[in-house]
Amino acid sequence: MGNNFYTPFQKFWNNSSTTPASFSSIDIVATEDGTTVLLTPRTAVTGHVQDVTFTISLNEGQKYSARDMDVNAATSLAGSIISSDKPIAVTLFSG
Repeated sequence: MGNNFYTPFQKFWNNSSTTPASFSSIDIVATEDGTTVLLTPRTAVTGHVQDVTFTISLNEGQKYSARDMDVNAATSLAGSIISSDKPIAVTLFSG
């Protein structure tokens, strides 16, 4: 839990080496009502473009999921920046 995260993902192996192909993703859960989260994805995620910060508003227990749109290792979510005004929990998935 915390307020500032820099996401580590591997950038060597493609996620398509699994069957079915898998994608890297980030799950963010709010611990308090009225939480504002800023996310800067290092690759395009569903509904948002690469390297453009966007805002997510969450209440306690609500979750936001961001998924990489490409299975190539070179376009993973490695280096994405997450920050919030209240504590959040972040889960990373790749594979």
